[in-house]
Amino acid sequence: MFGRVISQIWLLKGYMLAAASGALLLGFLYIVSLKWFRWKEPLMKVHGYFIGLTVLEQIRTGFLYLRLTMIIWCVATMNMGRIIYIGVLAVAGIALGNLSGSVKKLAAEAGNTVLLACGMYAGGLLTAYMREIQFEWSIMAVYVLLGLFMILYCLYFFLRDVKTISEERLGIYEKLEDKN
Repeated sequence: MFGRVISQIWLLKGYMLAAASGALLLGFLYIVSLKWFRWKEPLMKVHGYFIGLTVLEQIRTGFLYLRLTMIIWCVATMNMGRIIYIGVLAVAGIALGNLSGSVKKLAAEAGNTVLLACGMYAGGLLTAYMREIQFEWSIMAVYVLLGLFMILYCLYFFLRDVKTISEERLGIYEKLEDKN
């Protein structure tokens, strides 16, 4: 039993390396943009987002990043059908739903996670067909379109949730200013 768990976790090594490398690259680009561009108008919102994040907002942003990275990784490596990736997607969805703070957002996140899991399952079926039965370019085209849709879908929710976190913080600051 323990060996099977370890072997499933070992399947995540490429994803973990890609997520860590991507985070380091984004961090480097963020530091470079701070030094070169300073606080000029176009990057003001990006730089300002990371200032004053609470621990829960940092964790929420981290889960959003990890989910997006996982979807990109699964599409790029054609590993959508592995159960460990769907499990990680479910854990990220449950965590994001619980961190969102309301039952309505929890239900929306659950629906979002189910749709992403169904897309990953369908992608797994397509890749299994291409590997085990017959490779066809038309099936590959469907896989590419499904993968692009899933990446754009996940990117949309990533940006929407980052915007929601920003608006929640703005609402807190406006309430503090009204009290003063």
